[in-house]
Amino acid sequence: MIYIGVFLSSTLCAYLAQKISIKKNKGLVLFFSLLSILIPSILGGMRSVRIGTDITYYVLNNFQVALHASSFKEYLPLIYAKEPLYLFIVYSCAKLFGNINALLFVIECLTMSCVYIGGWKLRKQIPLPLFLLTYFFIYYNDSYNTVRQHLAMAIIVMGFADLYNKKYKRYLINVVVASLIHTSAIIGIIFILIHWYVCGPYEKRKKKKLKIREWILMISAFVLVVGIRFWCTILIKIGILSTRYLYYFNHGSVSNNTLDTLLYSFEVVLIFLFSTKARKNIFQYEFLKIIAVFNLIFLQLARFMNYGHRLSLYFGIINLLMLAQIDRISNKKNERHIIVCGMILVMAIYWIYVYCIGGMSQTFPYVSYFND
Repeated sequence: MIYIGVFLSSTLCAYLAQKISIKKNKGLVLFFSLLSILIPSILGGMRSVRIGTDITYYVLNNFQVALHASSFKEYLPLIYAKEPLYLFIVYSCAKLFGNINALLFVIECLTMSCVYIGGWKLRKQIPLPLFLLTYFFIYYNDSYNTVRQHLAMAIIVMGFADLYNKKYKRYLINVVVASLIHTSAIIGIIFILIHWYVCGPYEKRKKKKLKIREWILMISAFVLVVGIRFWCTILIKIGILSTRYLYYFNHGSVSNNTLDTLLYSFEVVLIFLFSTKARKNIFQYEFLKIIAVFNLIFLQLARFMNYGHRLSLYFGIINLLMLAQIDRISNKKNERHIIVCGMILVMAIYWIYVYCIGGMSQTFPYVSYFND
């Protein structure tokens, strides 16, 4: 199966790049890093425009309009999507290459580059190969569908190292750039607030007070999600949101996301059940624990509004950093190997059930542009 072959090949290249980096051979590190990025990017670029449920409207249509526009200024008002950086990428590729597959490659390459760079910056704390493999099984196929949002999410991931080092202003640049790709990326500001609240000036205070702050955050997230229609109505009345947002409450939810809920519920149970060891061994445990819970809570937005689950994707992609370390709930090497193998198996089953059997994002079976 072509997807699995690409996932494993890219992950192997990332492993080799990380291994060789210890010997400080920059040439080989760069070579294998580029391979790790290019392999999945080429697959994404060679795909048919029939792959992905949203691609016709947000990519193909935008591309075709760009081909006939005489200038970028003329192009902007002709497109429903208003994020200027995304439209600039589409317009530039249309004028430079005149080929839709070149655009698909560029978008996928930018997405994979940001994900890889984000993982590379944290390779000393989090194993890069496992981080990438987790991304492939959970998010890669969906990046063929909601291309704008996944590129924005990848930019947020790329800035996590700055968030970890409390360089909030530098991380904020990532949020601004991501918002120019997809407006929803503004939710990335929440990560600054959560990190500052959990790991900022309060972190050296008593554990009891930390627990209270965590509960305040989790209860606040729950209230926000359950009352999402009420809060949106208030924002519409005071003029912050457009009335078009009521559209999302006039349809049934896309999915109740039962499988995703089970997967992330199991993760949350594990990190709480083995919290003593996890706190000692998992990088940024206190912050990532909150993100894991938020991911689970915001995933339930799909029960209240159409496309609601897409807001949870930002918490989900940051949560990959926790999933890639889940084996650290054990101190024993053999047990950790078993946990890693078990996690990979679970994610592979998840990928098969969601993307192959369930048909999510309409990416399976893979169809190349040669078959259009």
